[in-house]
Amino acid sequence: MPLSRASSAGKRERARAYNKALPLTIRCLTWNVGNAKPVAAELAHALPDGLDEDIIVVGTQENSYKAGKGGRKQAVAQEKRAVAQESPEPTEKAGSAYSAYEPAPTPGSPHSSVGDTEEREEDSAAAVGGGGKGHAEWEEMLARRLGRGYVPVRHVRLWEMRLSVYVKASQRANVTKVHVASAATGGPGGMLGNKGGLVVRLRLGATSLAFVSCHLAAHSHMLSRRNHNCSELLRETASALGPRHLTAAAQFDHVFWLGDLNYRTDLNAAAAAAGEEAPFPTDEEHHGQVLRLVEQGDWGALLGADQLAASRAAGEAFVGFEEGPIAFAPTFKVERSSELVYQQKRIPSYCDRVLWKSAAGLRGAVSQTSLAALPRVSTSDHKPVVATFSLTPSEALRGTMQEVRSGGSRGSRGSSRKSSLFGNVSSSFAAGSASFTGSRAYASLDVVRPTVDMDYTGGCDPYCVVSANPYELLYCAAHEHVLKKGEAAASTVKHGQDCTWPDDEVPLLRLRGVRTAALPHTTLLLAVLDKDNVILGKDDPVGVVQVPLRPVGWSQDSDLPPSFEVEFDEPLVQGMASTDLKSGRPLGRLRGTLSIATTAEAIEEALAEARADGAGEKARTVKLGASAFERRWRCC
Repeated sequence: MPLSRASSAGKRERARAYNKALPLTIRCLTWNVGNAKPVAAELAHALPDGLDEDIIVVGTQENSYKAGKGGRKQAVAQEKRAVAQESPEPTEKAGSAYSAYEPAPTPGSPHSSVGDTEEREEDSAAAVGGGGKGHAEWEEMLARRLGRGYVPVRHVRLWEMRLSVYVKASQRANVTKVHVASAATGGPGGMLGNKGGLVVRLRLGATSLAFVSCHLAAHSHMLSRRNHNCSELLRETASALGPRHLTAAAQFDHVFWLGDLNYRTDLNAAAAAAGEEAPFPTDEEHHGQVLRLVEQGDWGALLGADQLAASRAAGEAFVGFEEGPIAFAPTFKVERSSELVYQQKRIPSYCDRVLWKSAAGLRGAVSQTSLAALPRVSTSDHKPVVATFSLTPSEALRGTMQEVRSGGSRGSRGSSRKSSLFGNVSSSFAAGSASFTGSRAYASLDVVRPTVDMDYTGGCDPYCVVSANPYELLYCAAHEHVLKKGEAAASTVKHGQDCTWPDDEVPLLRLRGVRTAALPHTTLLLAVLDKDNVILGKDDPVGVVQVPLRPVGWSQDSDLPPSFEVEFDEPLVQGMASTDLKSGRPLGRLRGTLSIATTAEAIEEALAEARADGAGEKARTVKLGASAFERRWRCC
């Protein structure tokens, strides 16, 4: 049954109690179903008996078929027509479009979902076409396979893509803050849902998670389009999940990304990148060599020619993401059988992937426990891929009201110091005081401008917005009354080639009351945006940097020192790219130092210095969050 409304204090107590149950386990299944009805018994390869993971995530593509007999025959015929016409993307059958968010139709049914009932997105659930019986049949198949031990959090659909997230029935009370989103990136102008992606975000205990399932542009020569698809997907779903300038790849503890990413094996491109001539001038020679590498089990050579690996190395996609070691044959394009037989007209490729990314303050919390393809699944031209994970749940950052009341002063304000940047550029940096149970801290940071021209006339009018993970943890001490409407920002620098924000223009920051031991799990999010001076125009996000509030070398079993500094020099990342996909130029870098103290004496000294310098007096707040998100958001 849907989760009922609970008090904030009750949610915090429940989250902290849950954190003691380690670890949190996740199973992700991605599968391009190939427009053919799956064999229910073959789901046991991906979802075997005796499952014990806390979360089950199932993302599928081309998951539309006739219920009953004839579905597989129809899919094979459609595939043959697409190959014969050499269509870049198979034409969608009229009337098959479907875009929906699906909570449970009735409590207690196999589709009954969990999560905060007040946070459902009923207004985003409108269907835009007929789904057909196959959709319900697929979800029923999953429900029967998983049994009563699991309950769905949400089902999301966009045309032939599906994303279903389940949790253990015993964990349903720990699931809160559930939101969903979808984005179409296929066809002219990225308007068609034959390509695109789906997102489900949730909080389990104190851990915020996002799951993304996507289907990117097909064919080897569409590499640039695939990379753009990723950025489009993140940009278009941002406002439904949180602030518009923070995408799903930046604002949560952990994001898991799965799907038919369609990145291909390209031995010629790998040779060209190494400064060599293309060794296989014809498709037949290229195909033959790839098949020989498959027969030899030389996965390293195949992955060395993988387009996804090349895009990651170039900063064009999946920057900051991780992927486990692949020790199996390519999953595409195969004959529809229980054997691993590749089709003759397509280069065997690792199209089906599972990657993940953690917030800077939580890196190392996720470990992949398995990654495997399922060659015995017979109904599709893709083999499914399953990955399992173990992760350390996030700390409940805020204490109970009783702890806060017994924990000392909460009245500290901001502070500021000056520092020089690396190289010949210098700038001021903001510093904020924070109140904790038993201790306090302040932080300082430097910012330098991006390098990409964002305006039509060239140049960029950058300003920096400071947020935190968790999102509700940070606010501007001088502007507390606009906490839910805006975020602290430095002043805009007009056509800033050599950007400097002096002390009085950089906001003073303060964390809300949290437990001191939780500080190392907090991440500061620094977002650079370009001011749009066009009437009714929206400011353009340039990139984001994540900085953990913990000393270098800190470990879970060690206490924080009385004071420490964290230096950072990181590339700006917009969506999941650190390179501008149009010009190929780097987006820029942020460099700076975080100075942190955990004693009241250090805070008071820094506060006195900030007052003497007039730090933050000209800082401002900006309204950036999406109104729909702001309307739904409730502090934990």
